[in-house]
Amino acid sequence: ITLGELYTDNLMLAASGKPKQTSWITEIQPFIKSAYSGPAFSGVFDYTLTGYLYKGQSSHNQLAQNLDTHGTLTLLSQHLFLYGSALYGREVINNELPAGSGTFFLDNNSANVARATLSPYWVQDLGKVGTAMLRYSYGRVLYDNKGISAQNNDLLIGISDITSNALEFNLASPQYETWSWNLGYSDHRIEFDSGSNSRF
Repeated sequence: ITLGELYTDNLMLAASGKPKQTSWITEIQPFIKSAYSGPAFSGVFDYTLTGYLYKGQSSHNQLAQNLDTHGTLTLLSQHLFLYGSALYGREVINNELPAGSGTFFLDNNSANVARATLSPYWVQDLGKVGTAMLRYSYGRVLYDNKGISAQNNDLLIGISDITSNALEFNLASPQYETWSWNLGYSDHRIEFDSGSNSRF
């Protein structure tokens, strides 16, 4: 756990020539990090919870979370694997508007973004032909502004949650050959909860 004190002379990121608001902010940050590697599973877990206490402005007190975790499970040795990942944190929504590098700024230009991926894949050694891999990936992206202080709920209008599906095939030449080659195919589909879809 870490404890710190922050000072900013422009809490709301007011534009040049506009009145600026100063603030002292107490930061409390517990975190946990873990990694494991074994014959059947390997993965990393990294989670941080940051609390901001604004001096004289308790209505702005807030919590910010950041998660970064991923792992691979071996279902059939040397052949079948399952990869999964999850990311969660705050991101800038509109790059044309003022945005601060810290989550303590009250810039009304950030949202919580959650990303998750689940991807089974098969690996096959074809000897002198090379190594083949067939992979399917399912992904989901979700947006919300829960827990973000001084946030305009209209900010996420027009921003849709996303579902992605991908199929990939790869055939690579054997290692340690004088010449190497790689053959690949991919089909990616992105589906928006609202709006048009795309495929590439």
